[in-house]
Amino acid sequence: MHIDRIIPSVTTRSDPVTRTGHRNPVWEALVHGLEIEFGTGVSRALAQRFLDAEECDFLWQARVGERWLGRYECAFDDGHDSDCDEDGGRVELDRIAVLGTGPGTTGQAGSAQAWYVATLIVDGEGDPHGVIGHRAYADRIEAERAWVRAG
Repeated sequence: MHIDRIIPSVTTRSDPVTRTGHRNPVWEALVHGLEIEFGTGVSRALAQRFLDAEECDFLWQARVGERWLGRYECAFDDGHDSDCDEDGGRVELDRIAVLGTGPGTTGQAGSAQAWYVATLIVDGEGDPHGVIGHRAYADRIEAERAWVRAG
């Protein structure tokens, strides 16, 4: 998974539209489903709680760019060529810097759009396993600069 790229089909979180004008079907579907179940008064706050609980997956799914930073050295590493997971199994993990945008990146449901750069632990299948770091930025240019410098 050695890649540096801007994801061509831009999928960004939106509430309801990002600054770039792209809609995010993941965010909208989550909010819509919660509105059906709990009403419009609490749907955005509940959606934010889901995002907070599932931060790693959401940061990965809402990315608009990714950069491979290198292999992730697991704390359980026993000197072999691959890393250990919590169950003692062997899995190769990488550090990936991601660039994205959406509500919740400033820490408040329904708040103004913010861009983010995050460093995630991702396996060879493209499944995220954890967040090493995550920072919000006021605009895309600032976030892109940080994303390029990530490492």
